Order: sequence, then C-alpha cells, then structure tokens
Amino acid sequence: MKKYFDKNVYEAAIERINYICDHFNENEIWLSFSGGKDSGLCYHLMKEVFIKRGIKKINLLLIDLEGHYKLHEQFCYEIFNDTDIEVCGYWLCLPFNLSNASSFYMPKWLTWDYSKKDLWIREMPKHKLVVNDDNNPFGKYFRKGMEFEEFILQFPKFLIEQKGLKKVAQIIGIRTQESFNRHLKMAVRKNREFYNGIQWILKQKSTGYDTYSVHPVYDWDLKDVWKYLHNKTYNKVYDLMYLSGYKFSQMRICQPYGEEQRDNIDLFAKIEPETWNKMIKRVYGANFSKIYKGKNVYKGKINKPENITWQEWARLILRTMPPYLREHYLRRINVFLRWWRKEKYNDIPCVYSKEYRNNETFDNEGIYITNIYDEHKNDTKKEEPSWRRIAKVLVKGDYLCKNLTFCANKEEYEKLNKLMEKYKNL
Repeated sequence: MKKYFDKNVYEAAIERINYICDHFNENEIWLSFSGGKDSGLCYHLMKEVFIKRGIKKINLLLIDLEGHYKLHEQFCYEIFNDTDIEVCGYWLCLPFNLSNASSFYMPKWLTWDYSKKDLWIREMPKHKLVVNDDNNPFGKYFRKGMEFEEFILQFPKFLIEQKGLKKVAQIIGIRTQESFNRHLKMAVRKNREFYNGIQWILKQKSTGYDTYSVHPVYDWDLKDVWKYLHNKTYNKVYDLMYLSGYKFSQMRICQPYGEEQRDNIDLFAKIEPETWNKMIKRVYGANFSKIYKGKNVYKGKINKPENITWQEWARLILRTMPPYLREHYLRRINVFLRWWRKEKYNDIPCVYSKEYRNNETFDNEGIYITNIYDEHKNDTKKEEPSWRRIAKVLVKGDYLCKNLTFCANKEEYEKLNKLMEKYKNL
C-alpha cells in the first residue's frame, strides 16, 4: 500500500540526499550514471545539495556500452566537464559482455573489444576519467567479458578494499513507475536489510561489506522528471525520440540489442544514420531486428511448416544452429525434460509414465528421451510441457530459455566467455 506525505517528490528527494550526506562522507557517495533521464535527474539533485553544503566534488561511475548515440556521448561530456562542481570517478570503456537478442549466431557481444577496433560503433572517448584496457585500475574486480550488472556489485568492494573506505552509498536512479519489478524492489522488506531501517537505502548483502543501494527518486513519475529537467542539462536524444513519434514511456537510453531494448533499435537509423551504419557491421542481427521489430518473428503466435510436428520442427531448428549454440539450448532443454520426468510425472496425464523415471538415456541427437505432448492445449502455462513450447523458445531466440523457467547463471556466462575466446579469430 502506498503512503503519501505532506511534501512533494522534489522536497522528499532533496531531504533524502541531505540524509545521505549526513551519514556518508563525500568519498563514500557514488552515483551510478548511465546518461539517461533518471541518472541525470539524480546528478542535478545531488549537485544542488552538494553546492549548498559546500561539498566540492561529486563521484560518478559511468559504464559506457559503446552502442550509443553521438548525442548521448555529447551529454556525458557535458556532465563530466561541469564547471560548477568537480566531477570525479570513472568513465568505463571496458570489454563488458552484453546480450544480443537479435541473432542466434551472436547471443552475446563484447563492448570495446580491441580485436574489433576497426568496427567500433564510436571512437574511444577522450577524457581524463576514461578507463579502458590500457589503464584499467580494477585488477581482480574486473575480468574481460564480465556482465556489467556483476561489476556493479564488485565496484563497492573495490572502493572498500583498495581505496580504504569504510562504507559506500551507490545512488541509483530507479523509479517504481518504470516497472512492477522495480516497485517490488522498493516495497518488499522480507529477507532484506536497510540502513537504519530506511527502505530506500538497501544493503547489498552480496558484497560482504557496508555497501548500500540508494534510491532517492523512487517515487517520482515521468511528469515529475521532465518538469524538473526542462531547464537543466539533459540528454538531447530524448528530443529526437519525441520528434520520431515515440511516447515518453517508450524512450530508453541503453544498449540497443537486448530483449527489451531492441524495440527501439530502429531509432538509430532514423536519428543517426551514420551510427546505424556502424551498428549493423558491429553486431549480428541488428538490421534483422529493425525490419521485423514487433512482428510475429518475436511476438504473437508462432507457426511451423505444414505436415511436420512441433517436435520435428524443434529438432530441425537445433540441427541448423552452430555447434556452441546448439549445445547451450540442448543442455537447458534436457534439464527441463529430465525435471518433468523425475519430479512431476504423478501430477500430469498418464503420458508421463513411471517407466521413464529411471531411464537416463539420450537419443542420437543428444536429446533426453521423454514422452511429452507435441502440442498441448494449455502449453502457454508454465505447468504444461510440450514440444511446441520448446520450439517457441528456439524460434524466438530465447537464449536464457525463460519460457522453460530458466534464468541466467554464472556457469553459463563463464562457459560462453571461454567459447568466445576460443573462436574469436574465426
């Protein structure tokens, strides 16, 4: 249940940032800056409070994901060259692994990969705070091919263990209006720790230190953000998105190839054609996503060729995949089939008979032998397994196999990194 206060969101945010300044020193406060509207909002609010309090510097962590607009880079320069307050921190241009939902053949791509320097979407930024492979200070806290979400948790450990800080407050521009998951992040208290019991200061238990995620603008809505930013420095890409006919709620500043982000991939061709020309050379499937965005290849009803079953269709797709990708999908499909045979055969129709429970054999294509429906009437439900459900995962390029109830895991990332290193010169 929402609770309303006798103050507006601006007053509440200023009060929260002042609270952080009362309990953390200027070296312990860091802003995770993406260049989007929400992190830009946090920057201006922090700057406003810091200047009034006589704090002379503001610490930023910017993870540059290469695949951005030139206007985005221009905005980052404007912030990092701010003359009203000293901006310190790191502008990271390191080889992070990012998802690419546009291609079977390249499910991940490596940002700022020096072996692909001639294909970079943008040139390496030139700023004294830029960190790249030539001057990387993070050592064991960063590895090539790391997920940037993973680094976000390693960064405060780096500050404490290498910079001698006692605690760290990472300010993040999360707003609950953006998604239900973000709302849950702020609303749920069970199994969570908070700084002094304050729910918008969440302890990062995985770091093992006194490190916290701080969300001072969690209760702002979209109108509040733009009302505040209209006379501030902000990312001008949003103006061009608006002129292209996009709603405010559809505007995203993030890497363009992910499962959600690819919905905006056509904007690059409209806004910055020269950047788009580099994008389609840099990452497989970019133009495919632009052409088929929003069509049945990604969304809606999935069809198969006539006169074959869903199982035959799924197996055919698997056979046409490159070996490393086929191995990835086979591993998860087999885990899915094994789980149904061993754990759920009593709860579903007799087609899942007991004789399969102890049968651990695979067929000549490496698929775990089981007996599931080809097309179940209710196979859209998670409790109903079928070959149609498996085929949908393959057709949609669901690399994580979310529709088979999987999610990302460390082992998959490490194995993919080894494969990418092994075949990088092919």
